Amino acid sequence: MLLPAPLEIAGMRLAPLVAALAIMALPARAQDAPPPLKPARDVAITYRMPDAPVPGMEHRLRILVSAATGRQRQENAGLVGITDPQAKRRYMFSTDRQDGLFGRVVEQPISDDEMDLAEVARDPGFRVTRHGTETIAGLGCTVWRVREVQEPEEEATELCLSADGLMLRSRAQRQGMVSVMEAVRIEYGPLDPSLFIPPAGWPVQR
Repeated sequence: MLLPAPLEIAGMRLAPLVAALAIMALPARAQDAPPPLKPARDVAITYRMPDAPVPGMEHRLRILVSAATGRQRQENAGLVGITDPQAKRRYMFSTDRQDGLFGRVVEQPISDDEMDLAEVARDPGFRVTRHGTETIAGLGCTVWRVREVQEPEEEATELCLSADGLMLRSRAQRQGMVSVMEAVRIEYGPLDPSLFIPPAGWPVQR
């Protein structure tokens, strides 16, 4: 599957990246703790992934968030993932007729051990520290490094969040492999609710 898995921190899983999106274009400010991770209005964000599996090819990931329902949609090269945090379900399908997933939906439960950054920050088994500020895609953000207490500092997961919680970049290193996502475009505005449900009439595989 081309859709990225949630960020992992020594076996603990952060909630899907979109859950880190709180969408209000507020100015960046110094923070002593990560901002609340709740969307304030609908948004579509395009990320670049420079560490794509194919050398010289840069993948793009588009993420959409419905502020009213909390549902999240990831789009990547025809593959689509929809997460419903209230129902604790995730739906996967493809819009590419050449893909084996086209015409059917794979439904998966959201694991109970998935954690958002706010929960991680309150867990004594983790260290969450602030490391300055940056500007990405025209917005200011604060850099946060997250690691389990027994992990080396160089394996901390790095997130750059705007003052209201919009994730502009993520960087993780595991066993010498580096994974990076960085926002290149942010679009605010109402999103069609139909984008956040699986295609009608497609059989669901559980």
